[in-house]
Amino acid sequence: MLLFACAMAAEPAITEVAVGLAASGEAVFQDGLKRVYEDIGGSLGGELVVSARTRWPVEVTFEGGFRELEGIRAGGTAGTALWYAPVSALLSARYDAGQVALLAGAGPSWVLYGESTGEVIDTDRSDSGARPGVLFEASGRWHTDWVRPTLHHPDQGPRGVDVFVSLGYRYSDVNDAAREANTCMEAPCGIDMSAARVSAGLALRL
Repeated sequence: MLLFACAMAAEPAITEVAVGLAASGEAVFQDGLKRVYEDIGGSLGGELVVSARTRWPVEVTFEGGFRELEGIRAGGTAGTALWYAPVSALLSARYDAGQVALLAGAGPSWVLYGESTGEVIDTDRSDSGARPGVLFEASGRWHTDWVRPTLHHPDQGPRGVDVFVSLGYRYSDVNDAAREANTCMEAPCGIDMSAARVSAGLALRL
């Protein structure tokens, strides 16, 4: 028992860190946004992914991305632009099966957004802000042999490269009934950044 306790104390809480880049696709569901920004129903963007593997079957992941879309104003003229940047922190359960790791988790998510026109589309919506929510995500990672630790210093430098794919859903707390009733001060309402997500990329394990 004493040997087991000493071994646990000697092992660091974080055993591996991975840094990756991913191409991601999102489909935002709010009809009002899709009427102005048609591409928001299926947009592509890039993401930075940083994850920390712990000595327990748990992994912490941080994700951040950026998108910029052009839209059409109510009069049918172009010129409206919307940018938004999703940022998330996930706590996931991890299962390792040989060369493959499977993860499933959830965590808080924020979407920073802004419109460049200065024209407010909805009466009770500002031109910029941050929409809080929750991200649910499941992913799979394949440990490739493209990069291997050196024989002389196996604990130093990159440990390998992973190919990963993830599927997720981001939920935003938006009360459309309150928005339509012009009572936005009573409940969160306005822009809804709920979306289905898919991404794929490469991560360097350190």
